[in-house]
Amino acid sequence: MMSGPVLVDTDPGIDDALALQYLVAMGGWDLKAITAVAGNVPLPMAVANARGLAALLEIERDVPVYSGCPEPLMRDLKTALHVHGDEGMAGVVLPSPSVAERSEHAVKVIIELARRYSGELTIIAIGPLTNVAAALILDPSLAQRVGRLVFMGGAVNVPGNTPPGVAEFNIYVDPEAARIVAESGMPFTMVGLDATEQSILSRKHLENLGDASARSGFTREILDHYLDVYKRSRGREACALHDPLAVAVAADPGWVKLETGNLCVETQGEYTRGKTGFVSQALREKSPGLDPQLGLGQVALDLARDDFAEHFVATLDARATLQ
Repeated sequence: MMSGPVLVDTDPGIDDALALQYLVAMGGWDLKAITAVAGNVPLPMAVANARGLAALLEIERDVPVYSGCPEPLMRDLKTALHVHGDEGMAGVVLPSPSVAERSEHAVKVIIELARRYSGELTIIAIGPLTNVAAALILDPSLAQRVGRLVFMGGAVNVPGNTPPGVAEFNIYVDPEAARIVAESGMPFTMVGLDATEQSILSRKHLENLGDASARSGFTREILDHYLDVYKRSRGREACALHDPLAVAVAADPGWVKLETGNLCVETQGEYTRGKTGFVSQALREKSPGLDPQLGLGQVALDLARDDFAEHFVATLDARATLQ
């Protein structure tokens, strides 16, 4: 189980909402803040959804939500509202927050928390990496202060999920940010489509989720929408648990098969924007001419266990029955 201070950077989004529910349901986290970034939805929606989720999960008085960057570093924002539905939550209305909106900028909060908990802070980033990259630009020493960054993004040996099928969405939205992060020296674990596309939840899994709380009802509604989207786009009534798997890996890396090596992010290609390349450490040792600026970190290249969907539902359901 994860211990120590944690910050979640997010762009909610259905799978972000599932990831936050899962994180809270697991318990044991010392969650210090939620920072919102533009990605799946425009920033005002991301902030509103993060605040509404904090209210739904009954953590809003202990875990503040901060607004971050409204646009990628160098590009126009591309959202995924066609996937996530009205307001990014499939049209489901979240509870109204009971605490005032915070005025501090998310980038400043990331820097301050990394200084306060130097060497201890874990950042779980489940949206584009714009906020993290902006924090690195303002304070390059952040790379040495963050204990670990676990981010959902990238695709190495599998097709991307963003047209033309080369890049993963989070990286595609802000490839410059991803490249800055990868090359910063910050210790990172990338949990991308190589692993998340195997973490499949079907409607049968959903049938095992009880009805004990409002959270369960919310989960059912957004997953109904998500499963319908997958059925229309891929012909199967089963969805990938992208962001929840990244949270799981932050708590227990044993969920995936990790390999250490060098990560590069394509920012120049006309048709390859956001593509992630990976060179294993073993291959790097045999190829000394490779670009030394490639970022060194861990990449999840496979799922290590095939029961993640069952674990995910059981964790949410166990929490719900306690309410």
